[in-house]
Amino acid sequence: SSPLILDQLIANFFREARKTGEPVATVRERLQHWLDMQPPSHFLLIEPREELRRIVTHEMRQALTLPIKSCGSRKQEFLPLLDGAIPVALARNAEQIAKSLSQASDLIALTIRSVPSSLSEWLPSRSGALVGIASGWPEFLKLARTVLLAAGFDKEALVFRDARHPKWRRGLQQTAAVVCDSVTAEHLPRNCRPIVFSVLSDASRRELQQYDNFVRNPLAPAL
Repeated sequence: SSPLILDQLIANFFREARKTGEPVATVRERLQHWLDMQPPSHFLLIEPREELRRIVTHEMRQALTLPIKSCGSRKQEFLPLLDGAIPVALARNAEQIAKSLSQASDLIALTIRSVPSSLSEWLPSRSGALVGIASGWPEFLKLARTVLLAAGFDKEALVFRDARHPKWRRGLQQTAAVVCDSVTAEHLPRNCRPIVFSVLSDASRRELQQYDNFVRNPLAPAL
């Protein structure tokens, strides 16, 4: 049961605390400090690349209940925003960001879904079919081009659009489908068939949902 598990965790905590040699009064003081702290109220995505940050934030908002905030990866950008936050970063940046956080901060490192394997599954080669690829994240466009060409698509049948440019929608209505991220999908022209590629891995999505569920209801079972 939950009370028994909690009792075991608390007993383990005091057992480990005794090994440090700290006075009981100090242990009690630090424990009281943590008990007095307000539970986290939101996630904070720390990511230097603006377009990727926008995409991951959008996917998190679709999957989670707690509010999502985001910022760049410079110390002066994220340190003032950590109060009440669950810090989150993509794995490639997590180690560097963690160095600027206190030991008490629990940074969640997120992994990205494999673009090549996912696109290969969704889009087997179809001769003669125009396929659009649209995103504001340049790395997405680059990887999609490599994968689709390797899957047998003619380079003349691929229509690439950088969603950061004003006229990026031009020509997409003539395609059979448009491979895109979740943000770009919401801004496609009418009658376009979107094939939305989720950036976050399934494992990271589940981990975020577990945190979200625990903060909202600490006594609920894990997902």
